[in-house]
Amino acid sequence: MPSVEPAVTRRQAAADVVLTIVLVPLSAIGAGVLIGVFSAGTPNLAAVVLVQALLVLAGVSLILSRREQRFSDIGLAAPRAGDLGRAVIVLLAGFGVNAALTAAVVVLSPQTLEEHIAGLQSLTLDLTAETPLAAVLALLLVVGLYEEVVARGLLLTRSRQLLSGSLAPVLFSAALFAVGHFYQGAYGMLQTALFGVVLAAFTIRWGTLWPAIFAHSAINMLSVLQLGDASLPT
Repeated sequence: MPSVEPAVTRRQAAADVVLTIVLVPLSAIGAGVLIGVFSAGTPNLAAVVLVQALLVLAGVSLILSRREQRFSDIGLAAPRAGDLGRAVIVLLAGFGVNAALTAAVVVLSPQTLEEHIAGLQSLTLDLTAETPLAAVLALLLVVGLYEEVVARGLLLTRSRQLLSGSLAPVLFSAALFAVGHFYQGAYGMLQTALFGVVLAAFTIRWGTLWPAIFAHSAINMLSVLQLGDASLPT
């Protein structure tokens, strides 16, 4: 990532971490309320997720503005030619970590994995209900963007300004990323934390968010395609 700017003090970094932690759930609530107001029936989950993403990005922009910074200061500069190739490396590393975790869970508690998959299938069906598959896949690209801007962008950058070394900020930001996926249960949070460590390590190495964004989006898309019902609207 870009070198950690000394202009942001540790106290300011801590404040920004707290603001970001509060921002994400408030955006989810606000998105649900907004869609509910303009929706006659049950709010469409895909629409709620899209509005949440936009609210979060707007909130991050305000946090950065308070520090007289831009998105490029947290790693979201213009994409580079090698970013797609780097995303493949991140994706393969993520698959490797997940395969090791899955193998361990299959041996120790296969029921845990079955329950996790059932929960993801339910979420996928809710997300794709009355929404064309192409639109869902495009939405998942937006989700990958906003989650990486939050987790590997603002939170990782501020963690590096708050904590010494590289390991502590990586683990701290990955833990916060995992907590944001509490709805997936303990196994899902552990899986997310490990993937977060991979994403953070490569983001620091290359100094850009784009490989993580592309890899994260690809994981989301592949999950939906794998878990989605054959009768999904197209």
